[in-house]
Amino acid sequence: MNNSLYEIRWEPAVATLIMKLSGFWNDAVYTDFSYELTRVTEGIPGRYSVLLDIGGSLVQSAETIAGHEQLLAKHRANVERMAIIGSGAITRMQAKRATNVVETCFFPNEADARSWIKESREGA
Repeated sequence: MNNSLYEIRWEPAVATLIMKLSGFWNDAVYTDFSYELTRVTEGIPGRYSVLLDIGGSLVQSAETIAGHEQLLAKHRANVERMAIIGSGAITRMQAKRATNVVETCFFPNEADARSWIKESREGA
């Protein structure tokens, strides 16, 4: 699913959920994102990794970050690990807070993030 502020897609060959977030979110955007994420993930069998690109994201409100925390907590049992791409100090801090329920690592680029996810799949 594509929206001007987010993209969600499933890559079954690598058992990875890809999400790209950008801009500043209001309640309507978060509600749409939550609905789409639930719709996409409800058909995914078993556990999966998440590649989250926050490179285009702005600092979010406390309410939006709290919503992300709650949403991830709902999916915790299915998420093996989360690779996050992004360099902004505050957006990284917010992402770390929101993802504290799963193994998370930050990367400067997509290639490194995908490599880390691949290593985890091969080691399983």
